Amino acid sequence: FTYSLDVCRYLAKAQMADDESTDALTSLTATGIDSRDELRAKYRDCDHTLRGIVACGVHDRMETKVLHQINAVQVDANSIPISYDRVMFHHPHLGREDAQLHSRLLKHL
Repeated sequence: FTYSLDVCRYLAKAQMADDESTDALTSLTATGIDSRDELRAKYRDCDHTLRGIVACGVHDRMETKVLHQINAVQVDANSIPISYDRVMFHHPHLGREDAQLHSRLLKHL
């Protein structure tokens, strides 16, 4: 979710600097496969990161959401009630630095 937070901050800053598109609304939905409790067990600073994503959506030109337990590889596009202009997929992370374990995880996606 840290990359999503960086994207949110970038978009929020860009929108505040762009006075000409006052009617434009940016909506960002950050998703992850883990539950919030699983995130807390893996990443001690996850609450700070998730709050940051939500905080970027507090002004009237940007809306942010965080959804947990979403497997982006198996999402059925017909089951999603809204459409998106862009979808960014980031590889999963195990919460620890271990190249061999990450390699095995990514082979099973």
